[in-house]
Order: sequence, then structure tokens, then C-alpha cells
Amino acid sequence: MNLQSLYKDWILLFSKINDSDIQLYLQANQSPNHCPSCQTISSRIHSRYWRTVKDLSILSLSVHLHVRSRKFFYDNTSCDQRIFTERQEKWWLPYARRTNRLSSFLKQLGFTLSAEAAHKVSVAYGTSISPDSFLYLIRKEELPSIGSPKIVGIDDWAFRKRHRYGSVICNLQTRKPIALLPSRTVEEVSKWLKAHPSIEIVTRDGSIEFAKGIKDGCPGAIQITDRWHLFHNLSQKVEQYVKRIFPHRISLSCRVKRRAEKVNSLYSI
Repeated sequence: MNLQSLYKDWILLFSKINDSDIQLYLQANQSPNHCPSCQTISSRIHSRYWRTVKDLSILSLSVHLHVRSRKFFYDNTSCDQRIFTERQEKWWLPYARRTNRLSSFLKQLGFTLSAEAAHKVSVAYGTSISPDSFLYLIRKEELPSIGSPKIVGIDDWAFRKRHRYGSVICNLQTRKPIALLPSRTVEEVSKWLKAHPSIEIVTRDGSIEFAKGIKDGCPGAIQITDRWHLFHNLSQKVEQYVKRIFPHRISLSCRVKRRAEKVNSLYSI
């Protein structure tokens, strides 16, 4: 296995392959490095030290990179930095214990699966991460900007079914959720809508609280009741009308009863 081809930016000093993992000892092949404060190049080496970073697994074997990192002197008097450690932001962030590509893989698992399921998949791939670590990766991820939505939909959201409910707001043009409100109150909905004056159309269910919140927070917006609730309300009204018009008990004649029994007997066979 040519491991050097997987790490072209590095000098592979030594490799050790076990039954459960791969240990790689690397060293950067470039001489100068940039100061993290002022981005000025420095090439005067202060010292060296070893750091360990975890990388994507190879053939279900976990990969540990033992990197011989360098510290540099910086003699620029206009900068407060005197000694700095070389940066490899293409491969990992400062103080990180995982490479960027491994972090991206774990984030994709965390956002695709539940924390428990992501933990089981990571074990199968040779990168065992606890469920709590997946939750930490998800929570520290910065949310993208929602921009200026024009058409949104609002509905109930169950934080805990039959115990605690909030409101979810989706951008119907991008078909993505853009906000989770802690409650379904008129004040909460109105407050969020006032902070986003670009909204022109709001779809909702038959909730009176949502209707009042939209009217208070965005009075110029068009309110649209979604199709499912329209048909649901229509079916309820038709059912109430039929129950009111027809008698509660309809007596069948003996002849009709015999025919019904005969049909039932045929189907039972």
C-alpha cells in the first residue's frame, strides 16, 4: 500500500500497520511558514514537537497521524507574536484533534442520522465517536443565513410529543426550515415576523393563534390555509351536516336484511 500517495504534501518518515489501526509519522515538506497574526513569512525554526491527529479510516482501519510540527521565531517588532507554531489549515484547524476531511465526514453522519445511529456507523468505519460527541459537532455548527424570505409556512413542532410544542417556520421557495420557535403563542409568532419584514405570503393551518400572530406581526402579508386542513375541515362539516339531516337509526326491511346476510356469507367463504 503506497501511503505516501495519500499525503502528497508531507514527507512520510515511518509507517506502522496493525490489525486495528495505521500509525503514520509525517513531517511537512515546506520550509517557511506564515505568522498567524500578521501573515508574514518566517523561516527561523525555534523547536520541534510531536502532535497526533486522527484522519479518515483506510479499509476500516483507523488512521493516526503523528506529525512532527515546528515552532518558528518571529523577529518583527511591530507584531506582538514572538514564537508561533506552523499552521496546516488545509489539513486541520489549530488545536484540532481531527483532520478537516474526517470532521466533514462526521458532521455529515451527525446531520443525516441520529446520534446513536451515527455512533454505530462510525464504529463500522473504524472511527468510533460517542453519541455525545456527535451532538457537540451538530450544536457548534454555525447556522447559515436565512436571507430575506418572501414565502414562508408555519406549523406546529413537537419538541416532546404530547408534552411540549413549538412552531417551525419553513422557506417555501427553498423548501428548508429557517426557524424553530419555543412556543405557539401569538406573541412569539408576531415577534419573529416583525423581525423579517420581507415576508409577503404565509401559509398556515387552521390555528387561530397563528392567524392572529401573522396579522399582528405582518399585517400586509397574504394568509393561505394549506390544502390538507381545507379538505379536513370540509370533511368534518360534511359529516356534521349528514348526521344532522339523516336520522340516527335507519331500520332495514326484512328483505334487505336477508340480501345483506347472503352477501356476507358469500364473502366469508
